[in-house]
Amino acid sequence: GLFLHTYYDSVHVLTIGYGHTNLADVPPFINPGDTITQAQADEILAADLAAVEKNVSKVIHAPLKQCEFDALVSFDFNTGKLRSGSVDDKINRGDKAAAMATLLQYNRAGGQVLRGLTRRRQAEKLLFEGNIQEALILAKGN
Repeated sequence: GLFLHTYYDSVHVLTIGYGHTNLADVPPFINPGDTITQAQADEILAADLAAVEKNVSKVIHAPLKQCEFDALVSFDFNTGKLRSGSVDDKINRGDKAAAMATLLQYNRAGGQVLRGLTRRRQAEKLLFEGNIQEALILAKGN
């Protein structure tokens, strides 16, 4: 979702826009009480995604379909775990099914399973598999 003011996410990370945090390697640095416009949120998202897309391209050596790349960008944008987990290793060795099974396990925050993260991971898996319409429906919560 889009938030034009800072808020703390489920693990108390200060967030704004479409999920921008100070953990990103991309400005702006945010403070409690900051607000932005939708245009600024769109610009921040574009910069954040450019950095994540670059990371996915660097980490994944196996050939990917566009839907697979997009799913991994979503996953890495949300978790930052593509390089440090084993999803990338499994894809690079050609075991995409095992990679998706592992991706689904990233549904916890603060040690708790979150319904929203479970739904997001399932949507990313569907997108990875090319089920774009189903992924969109699930992601929207419909």
